[in-house]
Amino acid sequence: MLFRYRARNFPETLGAEESERWRHFCRQRIESPETRDNFFNDLEKATIHADSSQLKTLAQLQHYVSTLFEQLKS
Repeated sequence: MLFRYRARNFPETLGAEESERWRHFCRQRIESPETRDNFFNDLEKATIHADSSQLKTLAQLQHYVSTLFEQLKS
């Protein structure tokens, strides 16, 4: 748990091997079908009940997550 805290909040303290370990962990979490399905289902539900300012925030969130998917592919 300490490793994840450090990797999330202080990534500059990680060595090359630790950075790869963190990247691998993130990739597994984000690419799992369950995580992806839950995220998109929750996003869809939130969009239905959102006002215009919330829709903007949800669009930004969706963009952020899409960017994460792309970064983790490389």
